[in-house]
Amino acid sequence: ADETAMLVSAIDDDDTKLSQARRKFFITSAVSIVSLGTILLWSLGGPPYIFGDVALVSLTYMSILFGTGFLTDVDLNSLPWNTLCVLGGSNVLGLTVQSSHLLDYIANGVLPYLP
Repeated sequence: ADETAMLVSAIDDDDTKLSQARRKFFITSAVSIVSLGTILLWSLGGPPYIFGDVALVSLTYMSILFGTGFLTDVDLNSLPWNTLCVLGGSNVLGLTVQSSHLLDYIANGVLPYLP
């Protein structure tokens, strides 16, 4: 009886490990697919009639991953917030320079000096 119980326990452990491996594979696959979709939308600028701005693509990405439970609060707390703030600030500065036409002004000022 003890050998049977040990065998059943070993099978249950193997099933649990297989189940955990399948869950990890599913989560990794889902996050990868959503990430690739996000990168594609960023590259294309996103359909403006749906998203309105590239930043909303990022918000949609975060909403899908955290809203569905693929990522947890532990994952959110482990993000490097200082890096995210630098990236967010750079995005805002880039949009400001572009919308104010400062980028055109700088490009036109530099263009005559290029060979």
